[in-house]
Amino acid sequence: MKEISVKVGLNKYSLETIRYSAYSLTDEAYVFLRFAGRGAVEVKITPKSNANLNTLRKRFLRELEDEKLRERLFRENAALREFLVIKALTDDGKVPKTEDGLTPEQEKELDELIKQVEEEIERENKKEGGKQVTMTWEERYGARSEGKK
Repeated sequence: MKEISVKVGLNKYSLETIRYSAYSLTDEAYVFLRFAGRGAVEVKITPKSNANLNTLRKRFLRELEDEKLRERLFRENAALREFLVIKALTDDGKVPKTEDGLTPEQEKELDELIKQVEEEIERENKKEGGKQVTMTWEERYGARSEGKK
């Protein structure tokens, strides 16, 4: 049975990176890892079918570079990940919410809008001579605005 061997230096790639890269080939090949001296790992790749050995070798080397990048990004973003998890799991109380799920600023804005609407209703009532509002805006002005179209 055909096989190809690739020697990978542990000074350039971590053992975990080599292992994950080897795992990515297991759909097309059997992969065996073993230490080859102090600072290297020998990766033996044996195809499961008539796969091209050179193609598998290139794929493995490409995957090594990809895994190395993933490992670096994982390490560099560890603090950010920890922060996001802690933030998601803890409630520090800085933005208290009401029963409705509104922040104090949103609640204040809503109260101001309600106050404006109430004042407008009161002004309308005074124009009408103290009559209460008995019809909707559409009932009162709908016919006029439909004619303007």
